[in-house]
Amino acid sequence: MKVLTKAKELEKHTYNKTRSEKHFPKKDRVTLVNRLQQAASDIVDYLDEVNDHSLNEEPGRTERFQTHRNALRACRRLLRLIELTHTIGIIGEDEFAYWGSMAADVKNMAAAWYKADMNRKPKG
Repeated sequence: MKVLTKAKELEKHTYNKTRSEKHFPKKDRVTLVNRLQQAASDIVDYLDEVNDHSLNEEPGRTERFQTHRNALRACRRLLRLIELTHTIGIIGEDEFAYWGSMAADVKNMAAAWYKADMNRKPKG
């Protein structure tokens, strides 16, 4: 699944970026860094879990759509936190554009998958 591969790349980039004390001083490590890393990991976890739930029958279908929505929420949370790091001057414009673009791509791909599943769900 391409979206899962992209999500894993985003998670890796987030961890590599936030490990650097050059970008994230110790005072920000406990709060902001943990939240960034958790959001990136949540995205991967939720997207990986989607396929654990069947689209063909209840209650799996309900759980599948809930997991999709959780992944999308985690994407929005990560995007908001990336924007915050830019707004408070931790990352510059170029890094904001690159990291934000990675996160937006994952969010858009996850949303397209959710929509495709909604269109494929059995009628009845």
